[in-house]
Amino acid sequence: DIQGEKVNKKISSERLQKIKVIGHRGGGGIEREENSLEAMERGLREGANALEIDIRKTRDAKLVVHHDADMKRIIGLNKRIEDLSSEEIEKLKTKAGTKIPSLEEVFEAFGKRTSLILDVKVRGIRPELMKLIKRYKIRNIAIIGSYDIITEYKDSGIPTGLTALVARNALRFQFDELAEMFPYIESIRER
Repeated sequence: DIQGEKVNKKISSERLQKIKVIGHRGGGGIEREENSLEAMERGLREGANALEIDIRKTRDAKLVVHHDADMKRIIGLNKRIEDLSSEEIEKLKTKAGTKIPSLEEVFEAFGKRTSLILDVKVRGIRPELMKLIKRYKIRNIAIIGSYDIITEYKDSGIPTGLTALVARNALRFQFDELAEMFPYIESIRER
């Protein structure tokens, strides 16, 4: 609307500089498959300040970058990531012709170039993840995930964030723990 246009024109360049652009699933889109190295490169080229990627674990305990629990949507293979070895995954190509990168490949390519937001999709990978973060000396990093996942990282020294898709009246969190982990949470009111 006209009033909204006037308000938008008044946004100062200083405020615009504070806005962060995050490449969701690495910045994938129509041209490149999500969470691929190509998508991440494109995300940065198009102005992303950070890359958000999804982390899963293979059968042989390697960390890979893939959103879905299975390969059906991206590759057309009805297999779960956790049931495949990293060697098997390395040989696969997505429908767009890209490969599913290991977290190590992402750290090598982007760990020093931009901020990374890791959406951890599975529990119990903290030892492997922390070892890789330390080995690659990753500094600009945050971990996001569901409540049960991020509680594993609350004393890691890495910033964490909660992701949730909840129905109205379905919140069953321990609010004291949430407030301790996220001091900026003041209150949650039922509407």
